[in-house]
Amino acid sequence: DVIMPGMSGIEAAPQIKASSPDCYLPILFITSLDDEQSLVKCLESGGDDFISKPFEKIILHAKVKAHERTRRLSLEIQDKNQSLTYFQLEVERNHHIVEHIFDNAIGRNPITTDYFDFYTQPEAQFNVDLFCVSKARRAAFICLSVILPAMVWRRRLALYRWPSCLRR
Repeated sequence: DVIMPGMSGIEAAPQIKASSPDCYLPILFITSLDDEQSLVKCLESGGDDFISKPFEKIILHAKVKAHERTRRLSLEIQDKNQSLTYFQLEVERNHHIVEHIFDNAIGRNPITTDYFDFYTQPEAQFNVDLFCVSKARRAAFICLSVILPAMVWRRRLALYRWPSCLRR
């Protein structure tokens, strides 16, 4: 209610909202006030809806159900955002692991780099691990025998013959 002893609903609403900042916590004001200014204050203080006294129970029930649906969707979005954050960090971690393996297996070995030019693109940016090869068939063999086993656990690898015009 807007008018309560000790603290008004308009004063309580921001404190209630602050107790749960990460998800949608609906506040429904039940009030006998009917002037626009008071109803605007209810919404500006953090209220999400209001119902005027006297009220019909069926209308109150319908409004509560509607806000329950919105809260449930808000919690689902929050959960999915946490999952997305986790998987984004996992993709970044996996990319660093593969990059480390690649650098140690091929990138720093002058014998193998004499046989091919290479360019890598992480899965997160290209939807597959991209490894472009050029110079010789032997390079593709080295790629398949050294790089593929190191990257196959990542689920996808795209191997492309690198045109001469794209060499670095």
